[in-house]
Amino acid sequence: MTIESLFVYLYPLLGISCFIGYLPQIKAFVTAQKAPTCFAIGTWIFWMAETSISFGYGYFHLKDAVFCALSALDFFLMGGIVALAVYTRYFRFPKRETARDKIILREATV
Repeated sequence: MTIESLFVYLYPLLGISCFIGYLPQIKAFVTAQKAPTCFAIGTWIFWMAETSISFGYGYFHLKDAVFCALSALDFFLMGGIVALAVYTRYFRFPKRETARDKIILREATV
């Protein structure tokens, strides 16, 4: 077995490690008892954009189906995590009092 064939064999296995790597984040949102406060949704969306560019590069330039499949898997896992974050933060545990509510409350007491 050459080093090249070893990497050809190992590369598709990254999909499994990618999926396993996202499981703790998915579990954290599913089992959350309150809204997450330190999750940067914008950063994850930026990473999704990066991954879509990688997918396009793999599809149009490299023409590598395995690379495209791994990029697509990464993109959809990130999208799922962003969806869970939005759901958990804004729908499952919505803020009870917004800044607008505080201003109205303050004006009413003056």
